[in-house]
Amino acid sequence: MLIFLLTQTALAQTAPVQPQLNAQNYTPPIDSEMTMWANDASSKPDGYFGARLWGQYVNRPLVYQWEDETLDPDVLVGSLLQVNAIGSISFYRIRLGLDVPLYLTATGSQVNTGTGLGDLGIDLKGSILDTDDNPVGLALGGRLNLPTATVDAPLGADGLGGELQVMADKRLGDLLLVANLGTRFGPEVVLENVTLNDQFIWRAAAGYAVTDDFGLSLDLAGQSNYSAPLSNPAASPIEGMLGGWGRLGNVVLRTGVGTGLTSGVGSPTFRGILSFAYEPAADKDSDVDGIVDRLDGCPFDAEDMDSWMDEDGCPDPSTKVLFRIVDDDGYAVEGVTSTVAGPGIEAFAKDGAFESALHPGVYQLNVAANGYDELAMEVRVPETSSHEVVVTLKAVPGVLVIKTNDPSGQAIASQWTLGGPFNDSPRGLSETQVKPGKYMLRVQAENYQIERVAVELAPGERKEIQLTMTPSKIVVTKEKIELREEVFFDTGKATIKSESFGMLNEVAGILKDNPDITLLSVEGHTDSRGSDAANLKLSDARAASVRQYLIDKGVEANRLVSVGFGESKPLVKGNNEAAWAKNRRVDIVIKERK
Repeated sequence: MLIFLLTQTALAQTAPVQPQLNAQNYTPPIDSEMTMWANDASSKPDGYFGARLWGQYVNRPLVYQWEDETLDPDVLVGSLLQVNAIGSISFYRIRLGLDVPLYLTATGSQVNTGTGLGDLGIDLKGSILDTDDNPVGLALGGRLNLPTATVDAPLGADGLGGELQVMADKRLGDLLLVANLGTRFGPEVVLENVTLNDQFIWRAAAGYAVTDDFGLSLDLAGQSNYSAPLSNPAASPIEGMLGGWGRLGNVVLRTGVGTGLTSGVGSPTFRGILSFAYEPAADKDSDVDGIVDRLDGCPFDAEDMDSWMDEDGCPDPSTKVLFRIVDDDGYAVEGVTSTVAGPGIEAFAKDGAFESALHPGVYQLNVAANGYDELAMEVRVPETSSHEVVVTLKAVPGVLVIKTNDPSGQAIASQWTLGGPFNDSPRGLSETQVKPGKYMLRVQAENYQIERVAVELAPGERKEIQLTMTPSKIVVTKEKIELREEVFFDTGKATIKSESFGMLNEVAGILKDNPDITLLSVEGHTDSRGSDAANLKLSDARAASVRQYLIDKGVEANRLVSVGFGESKPLVKGNNEAAWAKNRRVDIVIKERK
């Protein structure tokens, strides 16, 4: 109801000119569920569509009161029958709505045609907080009103208008409290005692769910022009509305009645509303992962949608898996390509050792490397923080050919080893498959020195080793290491001559190759010439000299002892050069074996 308090008597009997304004203050909410006017802060799931048809009857929303109160007021808009067709759709917590008002009938002194289109409304709301996981719901909204009215009545503006508002709500069990604060803008309209332009708007409401499908509501709404004092009731209309709603499947029926609580512009004596709406039950998706909360095991943590347990709605656990590709000896294999395929991942390839975050489950692992047999296997990843998978590849064996002959080129029987037991080669020829790698080849033959050759064999390689054996100067028996030549010393001294180095080197090699010989005695002997005391001293020194030579060549000192016997243990008796040569010697006696 509009009260024009005229200040000029000359105008008191003159009918007012039709004002270019929309006398409808009521804006049906686009998607509020429990209130009839105020907008709540809730959001709908992605792709949610709703449609509403609001019908309302309004009585005397715009009345001109003469200064002379004995005269009947001029009812500019007396009665109004209106329908609002509303549609909305939601994406990513944003709701877009379209409001199409249609005036079916209108009466009043300033109504020349009461049927037509009203001002279209484009309404946008963005939800910031929901009451499901926050104490208070919060949203921002905006509305743009287009000057599309086709009726000749004060039911449409002559320019763009709109609203900006903040929406908040609070749930207390079955009770929902809603508050809206904002501003409305539009073309300026000058009336007799008030100028209508930008306005402060507010709404407060409470909705109570009696059951899941039925509830009641109470709304209060008001506005105040920034340019008019609060004492002017025409610029500050307030209206109250009592309503109720009920749901039957996807259809919601709403109804309500209201009245103006102050005599302001657009404040009616009566308002009645009836609404039919298509509103499927909104299965909310709080974490926007496409799984509604009632089916979501983790409603506030989004599912990662990777084709692995996507139906539970929870972020999938991840295990940090280290893949190590090794050979039979545990060494990393170079040039490896691995392919992993399994739940929740596309097949991917990696080189060498690699680390990957995988969901618990069973994966197919294929590994290939040059020189190794390809491997396909299943890998089970447990649900834990980290896990190591060690894959052992079997190398394609190489072929080693070993040939042995004497200095004349004749094949001789031999034995060989690459570090394990000796293998027989009765005709001086061996051919065997060997795992790729680096080896020390040892070949021995009776009456010949041990030969050592470093061998490196690549996967699939065929390698031939030709060895010419050198005749040995020693013979190893159970009791001793027999020297086939005399150890030569400087005359009357313990200094070993160089021509004996080769034989002693062979002795040192034999001892290093046979760690089972744990104790040897190096024994020195002289011929019968000279005094007993001098011969004993010389034999002891020469034995010690041989012991030290062997130690210097790498034989452990604790495996060697030395002793001199002088002329006390001759091999043959006689006092001639032949006897002296036999008795002047060094013996190496085996004292202990493992």
